[in-house]
Amino acid sequence: MTTHTSLLILSQPVDEATSDLLFDAGLGDAAVTAVGGEPALDVDRDASSLQEAIASATRQAESLPGIRVLRIEREDLVRPA
Repeated sequence: MTTHTSLLILSQPVDEATSDLLFDAGLGDAAVTAVGGEPALDVDRDASSLQEAIASATRQAESLPGIRVLRIEREDLVRPA
C-alpha cells in the first residue's frame, strides 16, 4: 500500500470534541488544520489508490452529524503563483 496525502476542506470548524469523534470514526491518520481560513483535515492514508484513500476518509468524516467535505486539495498539486 501507498500513503496518500490530501486535504479535506470541511463545512464547519472542528472543536476538541469533534476532533475526538473524528478519531473514533477512523480518522486517526488525520490532523485538524486550516487552509486559507477554512477548516480542514490533513489526511495521510495508506490505501491501494488515491481514490480509495479520499473516498474512505470522506465517508468517515461525513459520518459525523453536520460535517461535510466541501472539496479535496492535494498539497503536491499546489504550485506557487
